[in-house]
Amino acid sequence: MSAIARWLATEAADREAVKLGVALLGYIGETEDMPLLFTLGRHEEFTLYAAVALCKTSVSPERALWELARHVHGWGRVNIIERLVDTQDDEIKSWMLCEGYRNNIMIEYTALPCAVGGGLLQALQAPNPDEELLACAGEILSALITGSPGPGMRAYDDGLAATVLYLTHLQARQSELSYFLVVEQINRFLTDLEKEEQWDTSQWLEHRDALLAIIQAYKLRDEWMLVIQAGLAEQDRSHFLDAARVAKTKGIDTWEHFYSRMSDGYDSYFMLKLLETCNPERIDRALTLAERILPLDELSTGPLPEVGFGNPAFSMHMGISTILNRLEDFPGKGWRFLHAGLCSPMQRNRINSVRALAVWNRTEWPPEAEACVRAVLKIEPDEKLAGMLQHLLSGETVEPEEERQARLARRRRLSR
Repeated sequence: MSAIARWLATEAADREAVKLGVALLGYIGETEDMPLLFTLGRHEEFTLYAAVALCKTSVSPERALWELARHVHGWGRVNIIERLVDTQDDEIKSWMLCEGYRNNIMIEYTALPCAVGGGLLQALQAPNPDEELLACAGEILSALITGSPGPGMRAYDDGLAATVLYLTHLQARQSELSYFLVVEQINRFLTDLEKEEQWDTSQWLEHRDALLAIIQAYKLRDEWMLVIQAGLAEQDRSHFLDAARVAKTKGIDTWEHFYSRMSDGYDSYFMLKLLETCNPERIDRALTLAERILPLDELSTGPLPEVGFGNPAFSMHMGISTILNRLEDFPGKGWRFLHAGLCSPMQRNRINSVRALAVWNRTEWPPEAEACVRAVLKIEPDEKLAGMLQHLLSGETVEPEEERQARLARRRRLSR
């Protein structure tokens, strides 16, 4: 039977058969099968099966799981972390707090098991935790506050005590942009506690005023302006974005900084920030800059029945979708982008172009717009989209108003 299990795990042409082989090795395999299980387990689809098998074949299951967890970064790591939550191994606990919680899916999935299994509260009880631990603790607490899709702070019994210790340590530390962002999230969380209906927040409410006082003192430090200015001048993208987010909380206008950054090359997120304005002159400047950078003629290759998500060939088309998604807010502006969108192989771009033109008054359409819409209608492969184009030409509603308002509300939430 063991020979059959190894053959299935190593020779089978179907993934389901490989999973069966790995599962069988968990019951009848031997220590010598562990290298094979480690190898297969590095494939995220097989990680869970390999993890279960390793627990049955290894003389040190936790160490085996830890070794495998360090080589996977998606759902495989998420699944393994959940199996390490009861560990008493100090090395594993330290790894969970300073690395293990990170994954390529969402930190919210691993924040709670790593906070509990890694002993976050106990680590923060040290008189002078190092900067790495504080930085990681901030990320974990932030993910716990975010919650969904994980259970979040309501399921973390030590959440209040850990938050108190975290804020207390920050009082004696240098001002850092990443710390400020976590503190600001804690601030919002505390301010909105009354809105929580799924769990008892009474203990949090008892300590809220004291915590808010600590937060206020931290946010009012004199050096923040210098820290923000230095961050906005950073070449590193993540540092720059941290500085921009902190600047926003301070009411500092960063539009020109984003404009300057995008002058070096198109960036969809930078473009999104440039379009978050009601200033017509700024909108014109942003669109003119994007026109200069983007190869719009090369993107107008005609419709295809593909959605385009996840296809590397559609990366630049995804780039202009950021613009098309906002042009309904700026009637009369950005026709070259709408033309590229109508003629895009990416379905989402064609839909957003139709939505924008439907909001515009027909007097705001450029002279060539109607002829372009009629031309693309003749070759549109998607029946629903073709119907939207017909409604657009006839002046009918292309999208029910309640759906449009719901879509705009989602967009506003995502842009916060």
